[in-house]
Amino acid sequence: MAWRWVHGRAYLMSTAECPGQLLLTSGSSETLEEVPRLEPTTSYRTLGVHLAVTGSMKKALQLQRQKSSDYAGLISNSTLNRCEAYFSFVLYFYPKISYSLPVTTFTQKECTYIQAPAMSAFLSKIGLNRHTSRTIVHGPATYGGLGIPDVYSDQGIGQLRLLLGHLRNGDQTSQLLTVAITIMQQRVGSSVLFFNLPYPKYVGWVEKTWLTSLWQFLHITNLKLNIPSVPLPSKQRTHDVFLMSDFIYKGFKKRELELINQCRLYHQVVTLADIMVADGTAIDPAFLGTKRHEDRVSTLQWPIQNCPSPKAWRQWNTAIQYLLYKGKLIQPLGVWTKRPHQQWGWVVRLSDMVLFHKHQNGWEKFSPEGKIDKRTTRKAKKPWYFRDKGSTSLPPEGIIAAVTPVFNVTDGDLFTVIWSEPLPPRRGRQQERSTHPIDEDDSSTSAQSENIQMPQLLPKFLENVEASEYFRRLVGPIQYPSEADILEIITNIISGTLLVCSDGSFSPHSGTGSHAWVFATAEGQALLQGAGPIDCHPEHLSSYRPELGGITSLLFLLTVVVRLGAIANGQVKLYCDNKSALENVFEEIPKRGIYPLLAVDYDLLVLAKDLLKNLPIKVSWGWVKGHYSGDNRQVQHDLNALVDTLATQFRQDPAAGYEPTAYPMFHPLHKAAVYIDGSMVTKTLSKAIYEQRFQVALMNTVKKRAKWTEVTFQNIDWDIFGKVFKSYSRFHQISIAKFVHGLWNTGEQKVLFKQEEEGLCPCCKSAQETTIHVFQCLAPEVVTHRDKQLLQFTEFLDEQELPKPVKQCIHAGMTTWLDSAMEKPALHAPTRGRLMPADQMATQAFVAQTTIGWDAFLRGQISHLWRKAILFSSPVRDEDAAETHLRRLIKKLHSFSLSMWECRNGIIQGNTQETRRAIRSATIRDKVKEAYTLYSEGKILLLPRDETLFERKILGMRLKGDDDTLLCWLRSLEVAINACEKQQSKAAKLAAVFFQPFRELGRQKLAERRLTMLQSQIEETKSFSEQRSVVNPEEEPYSQRETDQMETEVSDFTKSQYNLRRQKAIVVEGLGDTFFCNELDEEEQPGWYEMRSEDSIVSPGPFHAATVLEQTFSSDSSYIQSRRRDIAYSFDTFTTSSATIPTPEGYRAERRIAQMDHIDHLAEGIERMNQGTPQDEDSTFQPDTLGAQLPTDSDTSEDNTEQNWIVDKSHIGSLTAQQMLRFPLHRIMDEAPISSEADFFGSMAESPVLPETRDRSIFLIRGRIP
Repeated sequence: MAWRWVHGRAYLMSTAECPGQLLLTSGSSETLEEVPRLEPTTSYRTLGVHLAVTGSMKKALQLQRQKSSDYAGLISNSTLNRCEAYFSFVLYFYPKISYSLPVTTFTQKECTYIQAPAMSAFLSKIGLNRHTSRTIVHGPATYGGLGIPDVYSDQGIGQLRLLLGHLRNGDQTSQLLTVAITIMQQRVGSSVLFFNLPYPKYVGWVEKTWLTSLWQFLHITNLKLNIPSVPLPSKQRTHDVFLMSDFIYKGFKKRELELINQCRLYHQVVTLADIMVADGTAIDPAFLGTKRHEDRVSTLQWPIQNCPSPKAWRQWNTAIQYLLYKGKLIQPLGVWTKRPHQQWGWVVRLSDMVLFHKHQNGWEKFSPEGKIDKRTTRKAKKPWYFRDKGSTSLPPEGIIAAVTPVFNVTDGDLFTVIWSEPLPPRRGRQQERSTHPIDEDDSSTSAQSENIQMPQLLPKFLENVEASEYFRRLVGPIQYPSEADILEIITNIISGTLLVCSDGSFSPHSGTGSHAWVFATAEGQALLQGAGPIDCHPEHLSSYRPELGGITSLLFLLTVVVRLGAIANGQVKLYCDNKSALENVFEEIPKRGIYPLLAVDYDLLVLAKDLLKNLPIKVSWGWVKGHYSGDNRQVQHDLNALVDTLATQFRQDPAAGYEPTAYPMFHPLHKAAVYIDGSMVTKTLSKAIYEQRFQVALMNTVKKRAKWTEVTFQNIDWDIFGKVFKSYSRFHQISIAKFVHGLWNTGEQKVLFKQEEEGLCPCCKSAQETTIHVFQCLAPEVVTHRDKQLLQFTEFLDEQELPKPVKQCIHAGMTTWLDSAMEKPALHAPTRGRLMPADQMATQAFVAQTTIGWDAFLRGQISHLWRKAILFSSPVRDEDAAETHLRRLIKKLHSFSLSMWECRNGIIQGNTQETRRAIRSATIRDKVKEAYTLYSEGKILLLPRDETLFERKILGMRLKGDDDTLLCWLRSLEVAINACEKQQSKAAKLAAVFFQPFRELGRQKLAERRLTMLQSQIEETKSFSEQRSVVNPEEEPYSQRETDQMETEVSDFTKSQYNLRRQKAIVVEGLGDTFFCNELDEEEQPGWYEMRSEDSIVSPGPFHAATVLEQTFSSDSSYIQSRRRDIAYSFDTFTTSSATIPTPEGYRAERRIAQMDHIDHLAEGIERMNQGTPQDEDSTFQPDTLGAQLPTDSDTSEDNTEQNWIVDKSHIGSLTAQQMLRFPLHRIMDEAPISSEADFFGSMAESPVLPETRDRSIFLIRGRIP
């Protein structure tokens, strides 16, 4: 492999860029054979996974997706029941997918892509909707989650297990991982372990690797790591800052940060102190250039970084300027807090100001010259040196300081220096610190126990116990023994008669634990005893951890005593009532591999094993039955009872300063640990991570579905609900989860998924079926079943040893809620108003449950006040007994709820097995018949290979098969339909690629035709019938489809222009009455194209009305002050007949736009009209109102007949505004008046072509200008 650098980035070269061959012999043959060479991007198959040198996972992604699709096809077409489908997923499919996940680097989106087909098919097979919220599918059981595996979570867990396992194992892989983590830490340039940094801020400029994939997972799940073996940089001087962290804070973009980081890695600097001059006031100019500083070389191992591009250097210099103000730091750096990682080539000995310079051949020193400048300036106080007066010297000794020489051309051979505060002394070689829990103590005596002076035992013993902060807290407060007791312990160890015993105490309700231990003689006399806390997160704590803590404390105290007495041989017997803890600590053959290092409570287990391994005496173990009350009672039973009492007392009343916390301490022997919310993960890693990732999301889902506030949600006793849910089998959990989260296939769900329109209850047929309606349905069969189940529930309550007020409240709440038809009716507790404390506690629980909802009570989501009410009435306040009662209650509630759902299904599907089978068989056959019908109608398209599904057997023969055969046929048909759709989609994509060049040519032709049509519209003056003349097909260069498309596009263009013109026009509001001229009678008006008139306002002549809407605004002075205008509209309805080709709406709009150009001409005419002398108004019409009486059709007077004129367009300018208002108008649309402009435009656009007798009209609308 070879690398090439492009803009500061390293890329693997391809085989063409770096040719070469590798020849090897095969077996005993001496013939050289060429080893095939792969491209760096080519994936190759390793053990279970396809990997590429570049880290590409494309091939692996395709194969994993194919596995998921294959499984989805298999399980969809199978007849597996829910149980078999679940085991096929867990035992067959998921191991195939998850085997290689620890070494893959799939993103969260890619993992979702992998599992999508299989998960959808699997959920449908186990009775869940395939769109079920994934927080419910993968969430923890505490809130009703199913805990089904998730690909991305298991990939992150696998990566984390590999990392922790190898780091704890200390093997060769551990060394490689440590090196890789260290290099990545240097690339990040932070003092915080990069695993604990926010990944999104670094994702754009840090190279993606396996470590960054794990980093992203840790960020998503909010996990933290502690790896002490990885060296972390720290600030070197006061006021120092980390460069990359500061640049991120200053808001540089990701690409800019990448360029800056390239320059930083090239110069091998971490903090601001690395690039400053010695006194910490300014930037060393050498770090602004493209050459590394020769006199400041880093001692760290850095990743290879080639010289960045000029663009990167410009960005680097820009970023550096953000650190300065006028070339200086705002806050100069102060004294050194640690030895710098850079080796300063120039240092000065502060005692005599002798300058030392390190070069390749050794050290050179320069003595300061006398005062060069006698002025009392700051410059004169600096020492001066001659360049050519250096002499060979030994390395400097004494107090030295870092120096930055200052060379100026004007000074010649003289130069001065800038020095810093004294450098911290260099640390000498230290012996490797022992990782043993107890460090070696050289002052311990080597004399035998009988020669030890008694006054030395107790102080030394206490000193060794309290030397380690970790074990001082674990062991707990010691009841100080006497000197004689310690001496007797040593004597019993040597004689082999010492007995030690430990026990633990655990409360699942409070989530706390403790342990106790005792040293005793063979007769049972206690010599030394004590108790201590067990620090652990309450959700991670179990009874196993306190037992392990007691054993570890005993082994630690034995180690202290053995070393104190310098015991070489001896024997001790250790007793404990937890056999599992004893076997894990005292296992003779350690388990191989890394996974035993990930065991539950590994932090205590590894300490116990290490202590036992380093003890020079023999420690044997024995299991003792806890709380023994038999006849064969021995010493070990008494010791176990003693430590059990001590542990319980300490848990209930811990000593001051030793209260149990949720944060276990870290010991160096742990080597690596994972933290959740600051607490070390001590239980199974996968369970803790699944809860961490999905718990909050599931809580939000539950609150959203139930419409609860945070306060209401927290009032529910989720602890008891989770314990009951976990006690069910996996398949019962699925049924309960569907009920708890509202996933029953009710009518409401069917309406939601558009399966039904109304979603009526199938039992009562009177209301929409919801989950609540299932319990409150009034169908006779449902009421009968509900009363029967309520009777059984009442009998159950009577049998339980619950307080009477609690029973009364529970029974009243359930009965009242079930009998009501409301989701949250107004309920009152039967104990309301009573003064007894037990009644008041029951009333509070009733009110809290009413707030939560009694439907939630049926789901097992009960208020935590029920527990308090039960405990308050209990004489002994036994929490275990109260929890037992609540568990039975919730299980009975779940049984009651599921029976109601079964009753509903029995009404629909039949109550007997034979009825259900018959209904199921009829449904399957109906689907088969429907499929054959659709296929015969051509509504089902299949590939030729799949048509045998219908052609092999006719419908009658197909229906002779059994139900399983028909179901398989329907599933095969579904697969065939999907295959056909995929084939069509693929063909469409290929066709789109093939016809792309032809589309480009078509677009060019359309553009040319569009330009031609637009130009022809401007010049067009003929009527519409002439415009739509028949075109000779031989002369038409375009097809009909292309012509229609071009006309549509032109129509869209002209419509847009029309809208622009309308926006420029004055908006008309408050439309008044509309008057229309009387209808023209062609028989009475022969030759209506040539009008005659005796009035002077019009001259005879032909007039062709405009074919579009025309707006004419008069400027009459009488309307200006009132802000009114007259708007004259003329409309041509295009004389047509039944044989005429219909006019397209698009062309009408085009013609309207073309005729809008005449508006200017009309406006000019009106302006001339207003400037001229007003004409005499006709006495036939009233001049003062729009609502004047118009001539009627019955009026046959010559005057009225002559007023029905059609005016020549060229003479419209001779009309005054008042004359236009009184002009006889004609209604063109229908008899109903037009009330608004919008109504008019809408009617004009949607109306059919007007008859020939109503060809041309002029009407006026009077409106107000806004």
